Parts: sequence; C-alpha cells; structure tokens
Amino acid sequence: RRVSLLAARVMSPKPIRDLVTGPDQHQGLAVIRGLGRAGIEVIPAGPHERCLGFFSRYTVARATYRAPRVDPEGFARDVAESARQHETDVIMPAVESTLAALSHHRGIVEGFATLAAPPAGAVRYALDKKAMLALAGTVGVPAPTCAAGDSIESLMSRARSMRPPFVVKPRGHASGLDLPADRDFKVQYAASLDDLYRALLPFEEHADKLLVQEYVPGIGRCVASVWRKGRAVTLFAYEREREYPLSGGVSVVRR
Repeated sequence: RRVSLLAARVMSPKPIRDLVTGPDQHQGLAVIRGLGRAGIEVIPAGPHERCLGFFSRYTVARATYRAPRVDPEGFARDVAESARQHETDVIMPAVESTLAALSHHRGIVEGFATLAAPPAGAVRYALDKKAMLALAGTVGVPAPTCAAGDSIESLMSRARSMRPPFVVKPRGHASGLDLPADRDFKVQYAASLDDLYRALLPFEEHADKLLVQEYVPGIGRCVASVWRKGRAVTLFAYEREREYPLSGGVSVVRR
C-alpha cells in the first residue's frame, strides 16, 4: 500500500503556482482567494511587507518588489527573480500599474513564467481611456462627452461646450500616461467651470494625462469577461451598488 501511495504521489501533476502582483489592493486579495479556492498555489508579490494578500490563508510564499510606477524595469526584474526563485508557472497582474509595467517589460519576465496578459498592443489600448472612448464612438456605443488636450487651457476650452458638473480622471496607466505617484488619483468632480479650473491647476505639467467628462448620474451595470484568442471563455454581469465616493468612483459593493 505504501508503494502504491508513493507511486500515486509521484505520478500526480505538480500543483500550478501563480505569482500575483498587487496584493496591497483589495482586488489583489480577491484574485488570491479565487485562485486558492481553485487549488492553485499562490505567491503574492507586493511593494511592502504588510500587503493585505500576504496574510491570506492561501498564500504559500511571499515576495516584494520595487514600485512599478517609480522603477518599472526594476519592478519587472524583481518579479522575474521571484518567479524564478519560487518556480511559478504564471504571473498574474491584479492591478493596472503592475499590468502596464509587466506588459512593457514582458521580455524580462516571460523567460521564467507565462504572463497572464493580452499582447502588449492590446494592453496599451485598453489602459488608455481616451483610446477606449474613441473606439466606443466608432462602434456606436454611447459615452459621456469628453475633453482631452495637452494643456489646461485646451481642456478648459473644450469643457466650455460641455454641461457641468464635470468629472476629471487620469487617462490610464499605459506607457507614458502615468501621473507622478504623489499626484495620482481615481476621480474628482467639479460643479462649475471655476471649480474645474481649480481642480486642473495642480496638474498643469500633466494635462495631457487627464480627461474631463460630463457627469452622467445613474447605477453602473457592467458585463465582465475573459477571452482567449477571440472567444469568450466566461461572461458575468454585475451591478455597482455602491461606489467611493458615493457620487461615483471605485466600486466597493457589487452584486
């Protein structure tokens, strides 16, 4: 019996190991839990020792890396070294900043593990809200009126033809679009043109990395999906029941 048990253990496939970046964020923790419940061994890699995901029961090891926004290439090398050290099969970026840096430097990491990301061209496109809104317009998907420009003056000029209140967002985390880490934000609101100018003023040197949109009230209803080579692997719909801030922003309760 002992011989048969040993043979079964030797013949059984090695568990898949995933290195997950972004465990300092709630979405990173959610990815760790989902993979762990599926029987996958998870190694979270984060920017500091007290990341949320480091304390998940599904964590089998931990790793740290340099900040992807400050040193993207150094971050990619840290991730590659962690993948080599822990013999991981897949590197799964759970937050946009790590996805952007890993996609841009995928040659560094893909020698050690598969990067769970679309081709670099698709990633750059998807992480630029301006490009995505332009695509929506070409295929007839309604989108809020939007203003982009390379200066505060050009943004304000376009905003004068829009209806307040206004929403100010970063364009995204694609290469060359990142705001400085100390200036980054999710969303801001402006009730008037004067308020909009005050909101934009701190970003005078980074105006090309911002978008201004008309505010559209309502409840967010979304369809999320996973695709493989042009085929939908899975689709699921959800409603954003609560966001932070309450006027609209990052969803904190979904159904």
